[in-house]
Amino acid sequence: MILIAITGSQLFAHAVLLILVGMLLSAVVFIPLSAFRYFLMGSKDNQSLKFGFHSIVMIYVTALIGYTFFPIPKITPYWCSRRPAHRVVLDPTLPFRSIRQQVMQGENWLQILFSHSATGLWLNVLLFVPMGFILVWHYRLSIRAALALGFISSLFIEVAQFSANFGLVECQYRISDINDLLMNTLGAFLGAFLAQSIRALVKGGDGR
Repeated sequence: MILIAITGSQLFAHAVLLILVGMLLSAVVFIPLSAFRYFLMGSKDNQSLKFGFHSIVMIYVTALIGYTFFPIPKITPYWCSRRPAHRVVLDPTLPFRSIRQQVMQGENWLQILFSHSATGLWLNVLLFVPMGFILVWHYRLSIRAALALGFISSLFIEVAQFSANFGLVECQYRISDINDLLMNTLGAFLGAFLAQSIRALVKGGDGR
């Protein structure tokens, strides 16, 4: 979560921009490599599928790093002095109470869905769905292992945010939030469960 006030629509636009950046990086890196292998080995080479997978992973990693650590504000001693040394949210009900208040005020579902509180929840879930899916589908880990890795990865991110990127910047510019940890872990579980379910359906279809 970012310390500076930012709307839900801005969070969504930021996420879309990061996906586009990841796609551009993938195109720059993997399209020339795929073309080279195609002309070198011909159409019999099945490595293009691996390159496609690596492109997807690069898009995902770019979005993950960018969404959790960027943008970095212009940090000065004065900017830091006007903010608490460490900010952390330990109340898991905070965004839900905010959403409830919006409902009570009669806001429509679209306004609520793209509000700061709601966007922070569902984007953090979506952010870790690919991780859970990839770990189970491609690396064939169990759902429990994917869940643990999702939790550990999210915890690493929250600790990094709390410690001002492990001291690499002058002060903390994002709020560490237990809701991010919970939603990230939920996303990893949903991705892992989806991969496991699709694999079971594929195997069931092959057995007919």
